[in-house]
Amino acid sequence: MCHPPRLEHLKLLIDGTLYKCYIICYSTYPFFQSCLILPGGNGRRKMSAIPLEAEGYTGAMLRKVSGGGKGTLYIVPLQDELDLSPLPANAPEFALMPKASCKHCFAEMPLQMLALHDCKCASHTSPDLEIISDDDDDDVQFPEVLQTPVPVQMTEEDHCPQQKGDVQCPICGISFPVLLIEEHASHCGQRTEDTTSPERELHPETDDISCEEDVIMWLKSKVDTSKTFELCVSRDNMFERGLKLWKRNKKATPINPLRIKFLGEAGIDTGALRKEFLTTMVSGIEQRLFEGVKSKMPKYSVNDFDEELFRIAGEIFATSIAQGGPAPRFLQRWCYNFLVSGKLSLDQVLDPSLSPLITTVAEASDMTDYIADIMDCGYTGKIDMEHKENILRAIGLHVMTKRMPMLQQLREGLDIYGFSQVMQAKTEECRSLFVAGDDESSCLGPSLYYTMVDSHYITSHLALVMSERGCNKHHKETQILEHFQDFLHELEVAEPDATSEDITTVPSVMQWITGQAHRHLLLSDRQNFKITVKFDHDCHKMPNHTICYPTVSACTDTITFPVAHMSDYGSFKNVMTTAIKYGVGFDRA
Repeated sequence: MCHPPRLEHLKLLIDGTLYKCYIICYSTYPFFQSCLILPGGNGRRKMSAIPLEAEGYTGAMLRKVSGGGKGTLYIVPLQDELDLSPLPANAPEFALMPKASCKHCFAEMPLQMLALHDCKCASHTSPDLEIISDDDDDDVQFPEVLQTPVPVQMTEEDHCPQQKGDVQCPICGISFPVLLIEEHASHCGQRTEDTTSPERELHPETDDISCEEDVIMWLKSKVDTSKTFELCVSRDNMFERGLKLWKRNKKATPINPLRIKFLGEAGIDTGALRKEFLTTMVSGIEQRLFEGVKSKMPKYSVNDFDEELFRIAGEIFATSIAQGGPAPRFLQRWCYNFLVSGKLSLDQVLDPSLSPLITTVAEASDMTDYIADIMDCGYTGKIDMEHKENILRAIGLHVMTKRMPMLQQLREGLDIYGFSQVMQAKTEECRSLFVAGDDESSCLGPSLYYTMVDSHYITSHLALVMSERGCNKHHKETQILEHFQDFLHELEVAEPDATSEDITTVPSVMQWITGQAHRHLLLSDRQNFKITVKFDHDCHKMPNHTICYPTVSACTDTITFPVAHMSDYGSFKNVMTTAIKYGVGFDRA
């Protein structure tokens, strides 16, 4: 900071070498003239520098230090020249900007700089430019005036020679006329949807997809982190409320990171709550909107179709696969084929899983008792044993065609990440994410990694925090681990008879500890997955209590067993069952 010069100081400088400097100051800063006639302060006016904050001088900060505009601020003239040269492409200021590589020189730079660079780069690498050899110039005599370099004003046509035909955009891979490629490249990559071509081509990076894991990684790369898709739901009615809130949310889209908040709980979603919500939603959609035994197809429900629940189901499926949830691996093969192509596949029209009537008619020796049911399926031909195959095809087609609107709506929901286009290009790689029992396209080949969690999957990923070997505490901790293993094995054996939602299963134990009931879809996630097991030997120090329950942290995949209350298997089973049933919230059981 500096204060205006006093009048007597200027009189001394007028005859000196600074006279011209002050003449310039008068013309540039008119307020100096008013300062000359106000010599108060005796040359000792106290000035204080305003500290520079990280974001620079803001209006709010200047308003504060000036007392709401009552004080006078003076600007110190810059003593250095400003560097106005453009920043390089690898400058730290461009670190967070989307980047792409030049097609000619393969240099990586921000998308906003690519159009200008492409024009300059093409002028040096254009195949249309002719190179004249030195041998052709030996006999040519140039006038002396032409040998002197003269600045020439280059036109846009001279600076960036135009090529004939279409040019492929290096960002999206779509071909455009030469005159339009620069304008397209200047904003390519910033659009939320493609408006340049009615048939949008796939990004070249999809060519690298060779297995199911590549599909998941591709979907994860499409998550837009500029916003968050936040939902606040209740645990008591999570599925129904989740469907309604998913449909109502207009502030963001499911392509943004999903963040879940449970009503009345203090939990912060760092990934575990999202996985728990997606696990519940995918399981609820399977039971609510689909029907079948092992493999399923959409229910014929006009009400659900009218409320667009199948579109929401498609969005939830795509979000679940992209953001760490389970895959909907329960569809029938013909349903997946329709999601890929949008057309019915007639090679499975005789599949008995389509309708119980197919099995009944196929095993019948007389069609008389089933004439009404057959005609209700739209069959208008002759009903007898000689036309049994035609009758069975009519039944199968009737079941399929009734569900085409539901599948089409489901297909629209899946396309929120551009998933439908990936399924068309990589049909076999995506199949095992939807069709029950299809593991052939997995990177690991046929395996059990894509089925529900079993006891071995949990026990093989335990990271134990135990006392020193040989002491009494270590012996008790070993017994509890054996009880835990027996508990999981008992649940696994009893699971086929579990028909009620209240019955504890191995997947529900997994969901209670980690938030998800499915095996991790990515190999890297499976390799890094660990459940930390701790033991509490000091719960007896808590006064006035008779029982303690295990505590879990789904954010860190940690479970703590109270040693004093799990000495035998009977007490271990009772305590664990109660904790899993009533301890899903963020409170101490």
